[in-house]
Amino acid sequence: MADKSLAEKMKLKRGMHAALVNSPSGYRDQLSAPSEAEISNRLESGPFDWVQVFIKSKAELESLVPLLAKALKPASLLWVTFPKGTSKIQTT
Repeated sequence: MADKSLAEKMKLKRGMHAALVNSPSGYRDQLSAPSEAEISNRLESGPFDWVQVFIKSKAELESLVPLLAKALKPASLLWVTFPKGTSKIQTT
């Protein structure tokens, strides 16, 4: 059996309205989302079925919570991505 794409592992499916917020350069290509998925980089374009946010601090997440609450559909997927401790990305 072939390996699943990152999008498949993260349950991003055809026809979903999705958002990638603060994603690193090149991540959208790495995700390999289905061509039928509509992907935005702005939470204001919601409501969304699927959202992945990249954060570097608790404060950044806290500032996004009100926007996320408005941008998500009642039955949606939210992925919060934080750099690993071994990452060279500075976190606070």
